[in-house]
Amino acid sequence: MQKLAIIGAGVAGLMAARLIAQQRPDVAITVFEKSRGLGGRAATRRHDRWRYDHGAQYLRMPDPWLQTTLASSDLVALQPSVWLVDGAGHCHPSSRPTQPAWVYQQGIAQIGRQLIAALTLDLRLQVRVAALHAEGAGWRLMAETAADLGWFDAVLLTPPAPQLRELLAASELSAAAKSALDAALAPATYAPCLALIVGYATDFTPPWYALLSEDQQLPVRWLGCEHLKPQRAPDHSSLLVLHFTPAWSKEHWQWSSERVYQAVQPWLAQVAGRDWPTPVLLDRQGWRYALPTGCADADALHSAAAGLFWAGDYLAGKGRVHLAAEQGRQTAERIIAWLAQQ
Repeated sequence: MQKLAIIGAGVAGLMAARLIAQQRPDVAITVFEKSRGLGGRAATRRHDRWRYDHGAQYLRMPDPWLQTTLASSDLVALQPSVWLVDGAGHCHPSSRPTQPAWVYQQGIAQIGRQLIAALTLDLRLQVRVAALHAEGAGWRLMAETAADLGWFDAVLLTPPAPQLRELLAASELSAAAKSALDAALAPATYAPCLALIVGYATDFTPPWYALLSEDQQLPVRWLGCEHLKPQRAPDHSSLLVLHFTPAWSKEHWQWSSERVYQAVQPWLAQVAGRDWPTPVLLDRQGWRYALPTGCADADALHSAAAGLFWAGDYLAGKGRVHLAAEQGRQTAERIIAWLAQQ
């Protein structure tokens, strides 16, 4: 039986796992994920009766194949009204056409569970792959503790490019292949994003679902009304998700949620046109590799070492859930063709 390892249980890796398992049920698939959750930045957190997407905010589905793959009674469509906000705090409608956005009532992390539903695979959470060693016609994976994670015919690598460069630096493969892979991954840099979640025991229904700032001098890039999604907050409550610009996020990375809120509170009052009560919920999340600012060389990656495959937003150059899914689909086709030739 052929063995495939997938490093990373984000959308790209799980999409590839789903499509390969469906078309090649004879292949043994093992997915390694360093965290305890599925979906990567398509993440949801719960706190008492509050539920919020603190990374990706919703899902676009421009392609019919993706709609078919992710079809679920839990998936609902929104017509989000995203307005622009300027440096003076003035809000106005965007001239961009509104596109349908999809959300899971249980949270966007549901996409991970949806992708592996009814699949037969070995899912290993909280296991970090620290190195790859070329061995025979395949690859041996090693953990941080130097524990042997097994030998595989092929490996699909989906973490952010900077993490992949660290992994490859610790791996045993030819000097030429290691150099070529590092050079191909180097252009895929990332910007950080600090996220703040604020819950209030008060109603708030603005004419917009979210505000978007295109001024990088402002601290906040995105302000979303999470409570306008279904099943997200208690009745007569408001739940806001703020994403800060890369520069502000980097400068204030170590700040607590309380300190971040104190800094942004005047801006929140200005754009909302109201004084806010004391929050009943404060939470934060630091996404170190939130937004790709460059794109890796896909052709160079796929040709540098036999049996290594690549998928993720570092190949798309943008942090979009549907683009990660498309990368997973394309790479699944490449892996299926490669396995058939072995």
